[in-house]
Amino acid sequence: MWESEYSVEAQVAPESVWQVWADFEHAASWNEGIESIELRGPFTSGTEFSMKPVGREAIVMHLAEVTENVSFAEVAEANGLTIRVIHRLERLDGQRTRIAYRTEITGEGADELGPHLGPGVTAAFPDAVGRLVELARRRESGS
Repeated sequence: MWESEYSVEAQVAPESVWQVWADFEHAASWNEGIESIELRGPFTSGTEFSMKPVGREAIVMHLAEVTENVSFAEVAEANGLTIRVIHRLERLDGQRTRIAYRTEITGEGADELGPHLGPGVTAAFPDAVGRLVELARRRESGS
C-alpha cells in the first residue's frame, strides 16, 4: 500500500467547505488539476463520475462513504490497483476546521507503482485546498 495525507487547519465552518465539495461538478473552477467533472447522479455513495485531469484522458470513478459535512471518497480502479482519495472535515473549535485529503493506493503492485502514481495524484492538493478554503470563506461572508 502507498499512502499520503495533506491537511490544513482553517478558520471556516465544515458546512461551508461541504457546500463547495457538494457542488462537485464545479470543482474544475477551483482545482487547477481538473479540466472537467461529469457527475452521473446525486452526490451520494455509489454515484459514478468521469474526471478529466488537465492534459490527460478522463478517468471513470465513483463516490464512496459520503457523509454530509464529514467526509467522502473518490475511488478509481484499474489494472489491479485501487486509488482512493478521502476528503475529510473535522470541526476543531468554533469555526475552525481541519481539512484532510488522504490518498491510498492498494492492490497488486501498489508498493512499486504507488510511489510513481501517488505524487501525480497528490501534487495539486495544496493549491486546491487553499482555493477550497477561500471559496468556502466567500460563501460564509455572502460575497
